[in-house]
Amino acid sequence: MEPEYDEEYVLRLEKSLSNKIEDLILSTEVVNIDNTGESVFVDAIIKCKDGTLKNVSNVAKWESKNNDIAITYQGRILAINKGQTIVRVSFANYTKEIIVNVNNSNDVSSRILKL
Repeated sequence: MEPEYDEEYVLRLEKSLSNKIEDLILSTEVVNIDNTGESVFVDAIIKCKDGTLKNVSNVAKWESKNNDIAITYQGRILAINKGQTIVRVSFANYTKEIIVNVNNSNDVSSRILKL
């Protein structure tokens, strides 16, 4: 499990790296999740001017524009309901967006009762 980082730590980290960063790269720009209750992981990686790469998924800011469709935390995107939303990922002065499509809505409780 990833450790929790407080906001002050993240701000210091962003400040110390901000002039060294060339780009923020996401492992994907579109996520298709088949069913509610399922999740996928997306990596947020900074590319530094010296060519090095660093995974910042656990310290980047992750926000879903519609938490009724999908929620997100440290790179994990969890489908809540059928539909489409955007997840915004930010680190230092860089922001990227991921289109999230949730294709089916499962009634998990009724499936459990059938077992």
